[in-house]
Amino acid sequence: GLFSRFLYYSFDEPQRFKNVFQKTSLNVNTLFEKNGKILLEVYKVLENGSIEFKLTDNQQEQFLEFFTDTTELIQESDCNGLDANVKRLGIILLKILQILSICRRIDNINTSSNEIICDDIDFNIGLLLVKELFEHTKNVFVNNTKALIISDFDMSILKNLSQEFSRQDAINIGKEMNISMRTIDDKLNQWCTKKIIKRVFQGKYKKVI
Repeated sequence: GLFSRFLYYSFDEPQRFKNVFQKTSLNVNTLFEKNGKILLEVYKVLENGSIEFKLTDNQQEQFLEFFTDTTELIQESDCNGLDANVKRLGIILLKILQILSICRRIDNINTSSNEIICDDIDFNIGLLLVKELFEHTKNVFVNNTKALIISDFDMSILKNLSQEFSRQDAINIGKEMNISMRTIDDKLNQWCTKKIIKRVFQGKYKKVI
């Protein structure tokens, strides 16, 4: 349960050590105090009202489509440990949309209305953020909890592939085993991350173990 309560963003690139003694003109305390006062006023306005946050019918369809497809993907990919993360990302997406919607109306919050309908631009931004966060969560999960572990399901696919194979070879095996192309692509990425296979060049792979 604890793993699902965090947002993950992994950096797979070298970072230089920052000069912690470098002087800057930015006064963090002043910045937080200024914006804190703005948020306090927004809180007071919202606290005294009763506003319902809503998604449009089209937004609801996109919301359900993404989380339904993602749930099926992790089940097909033998990553059931991510099930709780996917469900919590649904809650996180809703919170992100609420924050974006309030920020967009921060100078003119209509307390006379009893509802706020999410704008499409905010919904699209929120959905893109959550899609990216899911990919990072999946990478952290694979690297730290399933590294070097090959499930029976994965092994059954790998056994049907030659020592060197192409993406199309894997897709063809997937069709024979009733596995979707999306799942096969996800498997290839996982196996590369786990160093089970390595990418020789675009669309070509070689088994490592």
